[in-house]
Amino acid sequence: MFQAPCECLQKKNQHVETKALAYSNFVSKLGGIAMIDYTLEPYELVNELVAEGPYDLVVDTIFLPNTVTVTARVLAALGGGILHTT
Repeated sequence: MFQAPCECLQKKNQHVETKALAYSNFVSKLGGIAMIDYTLEPYELVNELVAEGPYDLVVDTIFLPNTVTVTARVLAALGGGILHTT
């Protein structure tokens, strides 16, 4: 089964996902409470993710240098945390 690349950020039994807008329908079926376009400029993505936080769990299923950097910046801005990558 094809799966859209995304990062899942868990917060209080809900999750926020970053994804390309082309995958909106597929990703919305996964139950995200908010979806953020990961193709934004890194500083915009960090700002949007920080605004949606804090998070209990972060899982990066894209695992590219820019996604790891963005996620690390989000965690740092929110006071730290653990990043899980696949």
